[in-house]
Amino acid sequence: MLGKIFAALKFLSVLDKDGYPFFLPVTRSEMGDEGRILIPLPAYGSAIGEIQPGAKAALFLAGMKLLSVLLQGTITGFEKHFGLERAVFDIDKVCNSIVPVTEYIRPEKEYEVVY
Repeated sequence: MLGKIFAALKFLSVLDKDGYPFFLPVTRSEMGDEGRILIPLPAYGSAIGEIQPGAKAALFLAGMKLLSVLLQGTITGFEKHFGLERAVFDIDKVCNSIVPVTEYIRPEKEYEVVY
């Protein structure tokens, strides 16, 4: 499902060093390996560079066909690849934010059998 809406609008929300949230459009971010999103630093200036590794963050993805998900995770650090420095966002939870079923879809829940 993420692949269908990943090319659409993306917004990152992180707490700054004073504890206030700030939002940043990160449309140039890309999928890394499973459970990881890479955000190029030169595209977003110093705003992302001020984020401390280990900071909790949320990434909202919205598609043009009424699909959206909210990713909760952590900015685990920065890496350089082919001379381009990128922030690494590791996904902890994925929440479907479209009705009729608004719930966490990753990690998968174990359901109890009720008799």
